[in-house]
Amino acid sequence: PQPTVPLHAKARGGSAHRRSRRFGARARSPRKERKKVLSLKEHKSGRQGGPKVQRPPTEPSRKSGRIAALPAPSVFIDAEHSNGKVVLGGVDANAAAQAAAEKTEEEAASAAAPLDEDPAPASEAELFPNEALVYGLLRDEKNRIARENDCAAYHVAQNRALMAMVRCVPRSVEALLSCWGWGEAKARSHGARLLATLEPHAAALREARRGRAADRQEAAGATEAAGEAAGAEGEEEVLEVEDDLPKTRDDLRPQELPAYEAMLAWKRARAKELGYNDPCVICHNRTLCEL
Repeated sequence: PQPTVPLHAKARGGSAHRRSRRFGARARSPRKERKKVLSLKEHKSGRQGGPKVQRPPTEPSRKSGRIAALPAPSVFIDAEHSNGKVVLGGVDANAAAQAAAEKTEEEAASAAAPLDEDPAPASEAELFPNEALVYGLLRDEKNRIARENDCAAYHVAQNRALMAMVRCVPRSVEALLSCWGWGEAKARSHGARLLATLEPHAAALREARRGRAADRQEAAGATEAAGEAAGAEGEEEVLEVEDDLPKTRDDLRPQELPAYEAMLAWKRARAKELGYNDPCVICHNRTLCEL
């Protein structure tokens, strides 16, 4: 039989066990843990305490073996302003700045004007130069209307709706309803005032649009004509074949006989090379006459 143990003894034993678990293992000090982490970092960095040593500047170089012979450009960002502009430093700073400026000029020069006549351009970059000027006037007028009515500018009209006005050039409020982004409420409230801003430039915009349409039509015609000319030049010359083809050597013309004799000699030599007793296995003489 198992010995009976008093309840107070079990309680003491349990409490002692909990005390041993709580206080038996000695807890590590956070300061020692921190020193251990720092010593590990110092070991990895190669220094055992003390102030950080400033490394001397090194000459820029290229690690790639393929371009190791090329000198690395000595340029770096010396300062940066709050507006996003940077000041370059280094020996090659002026050359880098000049190359960036030339690249920007080339990109601006190569930017072609929009070619399509989208009735609702999605951005100002899709407008032609004369349209962009009128669009700026309409946008200023829209902002004035918004300030007068103490409302957001997009409540008067969206920018894309103004671009649609510049592209389609409506003549009346009713015609304005067919433009992108214009409903009856906005057209009735602000359409007349914006149309009054557009009217002084409407004739020039329509004339420019007709000119662009004519230029596109002329360019399309020139491209089609050039394609036809190139196709005509690329066509191979085909001789007209007579309906009654020659069947024997006697039917050939004098200028055709040398070619027939050469092909006949080749046929006989090829048949002998392949071990044929009959050269007509390769082709008949009539075929040579037709050729």
